[in-house]
Amino acid sequence: MSDPYEYYAVGAPRPRSRPVLTLVSSRTVTMNVAAVCVAIALVAASVVHIGFLLAGAFVAMVVLASGAWVREGLENERDSDKAALVAAGYLVTNREVAQCHKKDRGYVEKARSATALIAASNAATDGWLGDIDFAPDLFWIATTAVQASAMNALINKLKPSRRPSDKQAAADGKQWLDAQRSKLDERVKLLEEAAKHARSVDDRLARQKQVTARLALRSAEAERVAALRVRLIGTQHRASVPDPGPDAAEAIRARAEAFYDVDDINRRVADEPVDNGGGVIGWFRRLVRL
Repeated sequence: MSDPYEYYAVGAPRPRSRPVLTLVSSRTVTMNVAAVCVAIALVAASVVHIGFLLAGAFVAMVVLASGAWVREGLENERDSDKAALVAAGYLVTNREVAQCHKKDRGYVEKARSATALIAASNAATDGWLGDIDFAPDLFWIATTAVQASAMNALINKLKPSRRPSDKQAAADGKQWLDAQRSKLDERVKLLEEAAKHARSVDDRLARQKQVTARLALRSAEAERVAALRVRLIGTQHRASVPDPGPDAAEAIRARAEAFYDVDDINRRVADEPVDNGGGVIGWFRRLVRL
């Protein structure tokens, strides 16, 4: 299986790829083929002869062994290609980085984290950051970290020596190591700053989406209010709803007054007490009393 953290130089060749053999020799495919062989052998044994079961089991074992053999050969070939690339200075593997000094390994991990954050940001996926390729940065940082760790180990070996040449070599190595680690720190900080910019762009994009959503909601609300306004007061192209006035209520009041008058007359004919509070007659009587 390919290491997800491999650092290739720009233009470096990749290990040979054999997709057909990789697919055919995968565990999933070989297990499925072996299972089919056993199933066919079971059916044949139950119908024809028990010997088919042994034959099917043998074929299944051959399939599994062949898949494992091809798979091992592909892995050895891939490891050999990678070893050649490492020897030629085209590749830095994660195994080399893992063996580095803690400080140097930290530079690689920080750079890898920053570039992963940038690549996963909406600013990058939406194209706001343009085409970005951090492979050269990661390769340089990984290579420099490995070299710095090797120099650090050499300095530690030379420190106990009392020979002037060793002491001078250790001093020169320390000067070189400090300069390289300073460059590493500067390059990693640049990547982390770029990651901050990517996060900032993501935040602004999120705010823009919120503003757009609010504007769309406000536009929909304005359209709803405009439609309601048309229904209430009309527009210049549509006559407004006329004011009905108090005619209906006045008609009801007048009819009620007439009913009161008729009721009072009926009560007088029947010698019943009359309510003088309603009708035109009641209004006239109240006016005379005043």
